[in-house]
This record gives sequence, C-alpha cells and structure tokens, in this order.
Amino acid sequence: MGNTELGAFLTVQCIMCIAALGHYLPLSMKQLDVGIAGYMAIGAYTSALLTRNHDVSFAVALLAGTGAAALAALIIDSLATRVRLSGFAYAIFSLSFAESLRVILNNADFAGATTGLAGIKPHTTLGLAATLLALTIAGFVILDRTRLGQLKTAICDDEFIVPQMGVPLLATKLTIFAIGGALGGLSGGLFAHYVIFIRPDDFGFALLIAIQLPIVFGGLDRFYGALVGTVLLATLPELVRGLGNYRLLFIGAATMLLLALRPAGLVSHDNIRWIAGRFDSVRALFGGRRRNEEAAR
Repeated sequence: MGNTELGAFLTVQCIMCIAALGHYLPLSMKQLDVGIAGYMAIGAYTSALLTRNHDVSFAVALLAGTGAAALAALIIDSLATRVRLSGFAYAIFSLSFAESLRVILNNADFAGATTGLAGIKPHTTLGLAATLLALTIAGFVILDRTRLGQLKTAICDDEFIVPQMGVPLLATKLTIFAIGGALGGLSGGLFAHYVIFIRPDDFGFALLIAIQLPIVFGGLDRFYGALVGTVLLATLPELVRGLGNYRLLFIGAATMLLLALRPAGLVSHDNIRWIAGRFDSVRALFGGRRRNEEAAR
C-alpha cells in the first residue's frame, strides 16, 4: 500500500470511526435507532449543496449539516419514543426513515437524483478527519464522567427505574439521540467533501451494515469497542489480501467465531476489569520495589 493509498485508507477510517461512535450512542442505551445512514446522508447533502451551489464556507456548511442531522435524529426519535416503540419496531421505524430519505434523494433533481451529486469541493483532509476524530474521542471520555453519561448508563441498565429517581428520561434519551445524529451528519459531511461525488445509494443498507457490524464486533460495553471493531474489520481484509477470493470467506468465518466465543464483543466489562487488574498488579510490583530500594538506602 503506497503513501497515497494509505492516506486515503486512514482518512476514510477516521470518518467511519466518527460515524460508528454516533451509531454507538443510541445502541449503548439499548435503543435500536439504526438510522445512521440517513443522518450521514443529511450531513453529506446539506454540506455539499451549501458549498457547491451557494459558496458557503466549508466550516459553516459542515456545521449546518451536523445540525440538520441532529435535528432529524431529534424528530425521528421523539416520534418513536412518544409512541413507545422499542426493540425490533424501533429499528424498523428508524430504518424506514433512512430508506425513505434515500428514495426521496433518488428522485430529487436538485440533489442530482440517481445520477449523483458531482463537483463537490475537496475540503476534507487526513489531518482534519483525524483532528475531529480525536476531539470526538475526547468528548466521549468527558461524557463518561458527566451526569449525562451516568444517566445513559443507568438507562441501559434499567430504563424503567430511572424515572422513579426523578430523572427526565425522555429529555436524556433525546439528548443522546441528537448527539448521535450530529456525529452521523459530521461524518457524512466529511465523507462528501473527501470523495467529491455522492449518490443516494451510498447511504443505503450496506452502509448501515458496514457501521453496525464493527460495533457488534468490538462490543457495546465501552465506546472504544466501536473504535476497535471499526479499525480491526477495516484492517483485516488488507492483512489477508494474499488469500485472494477467499479473504471474504475468512473474514466472515472469523466474525462468526468471535461472536460465538465472545457474544459481548472484543471489548467487554470482563476484559476491562482483567486489564485493570494486571495494570494494578504491575504498578504494585514496581511500587513495592521502589519502597524496598528507599528502605535499603
């Protein structure tokens, strides 16, 4: 893989990691909002049309696409939550939104319809994508330490007991949904201004699977499970390229084997506790040696 190919690979993976983190947020509350492809489409088309047709600056267009996707997530999830959809019904509702949006874009002449939208200005770079991913990860680290992050975990553990503690359940869920939608819109805008040509079918069911499978692979216990799964499943095909036509079979078999052996994914609470325990043991070992050396002096 040459430098150009490597740069392109890393840029796309940074964008996909941002999308994966956006999709992870509702799933981490056991809410099956699978409309991430739709949110990406909103961010992509909003930012692309603003920069292409109206000469809006890239930063403003990217923010507009991010905000539009967050608003769409807020509306869709507000409707689904108010009629108390859950489980499979919730997934169908959000997936229907994404697929309906794709059909609308396929018939929208102002967005290029089925022929796609060309002439998008190439603003996305590896440095920008990596910086925004780093900021997103930092935001997740901070979120885990805030009251909102704690409420998200509580909703995941037992959604029905949270209101009994005086917590605004609906407002908390919708806030998380909006953040997830915003990240989807952000990744869509970055994607559009990197590939400089988009079609409605780029944001279909295949994209959902490409985002969701790595999250399941990595695990839902921690946000970095989504990152591990996304990077690993993107890298694995390159590592087994020598297998030729059999590499997809190998990847499928490896995925099935992992899910059979570790249904919770690669990154789970048990793994985290084990690693933390080993780290504490090593730290205690070196701490004990240091105290012995000081006593010997």
